[in-house]
Amino acid sequence: MWPEHAILLRYPLFMFRIFGLPIASLSLAQTLECLRGFIASGQKHLVVTANPEILTYAHHHPSYAKVLKKASLLLPDGAGVVLASCLSGQPIFSGRVTGVELVRRLIKESPDYSYTLFLAGSANKSILDKTTQYFSLLYGKINIVGVDSGPTFSKNAKFPLNSVANDQLLANIEKTKPDILLVAFGHPKQELWLDYYLPKLPVHVGIGVGGSFDYFAGVESRAPGFLRAMGLEWLWRLLLSPKLRFKRIFTAVVEFPLLLIGDVLRQMFHVEHFK
Repeated sequence: MWPEHAILLRYPLFMFRIFGLPIASLSLAQTLECLRGFIASGQKHLVVTANPEILTYAHHHPSYAKVLKKASLLLPDGAGVVLASCLSGQPIFSGRVTGVELVRRLIKESPDYSYTLFLAGSANKSILDKTTQYFSLLYGKINIVGVDSGPTFSKNAKFPLNSVANDQLLANIEKTKPDILLVAFGHPKQELWLDYYLPKLPVHVGIGVGGSFDYFAGVESRAPGFLRAMGLEWLWRLLLSPKLRFKRIFTAVVEFPLLLIGDVLRQMFHVEHFK
């Protein structure tokens, strides 16, 4: 069992709920401070970058929602989550914490605070190597102690995985003993994988980071700054890959707000979605 919402011990007022899940309202700087505290605690901490797609999936899959409820920290990743906080009457004034910016800052600050990171997942190891090269050129000294693309598995996979690639990933993590493990299997796989394996690994913090490595490796192009500031990254992604992105964009821009309205109505009538 993960420490129950450990973030609330330091920031007890900065939390709101979406679909029964506690989302922390923290700035990026506060999040980094919190993660450093997690490392110092010596305990195991699952951290989730909770974007609209993840929250929508949790709404439809109670078993996944239970995993998220056990996490030490759910971060508001996405403009839709910030808007949801306003609709719920508990607006996030500190803004969102995206997986891409969190990864960037964690890697940049790793030498300053003497913690180590391991990068896992992604389509192939070359993406992880390019990500490491990108940050090495950008910042010079960084504390990435290992990379491994890991296994390919389905959303409905059973644990433990019967996979040579997964066994190799676990062995590499055991060997390097990183403080922070960044996992890019995509949801829900990365959170389910971390929920099962993190308690068994010499790691303090496990974070699911989705497709963040693709941006640093140059595989994906980030939206221009003005679109990011307006919360319109989804429009940029849709324009670049309409067929590939349509379903995910529909989930984030249409389905999530509709489900959210229903959730707000349930809260008004004091009806819990998850029991």
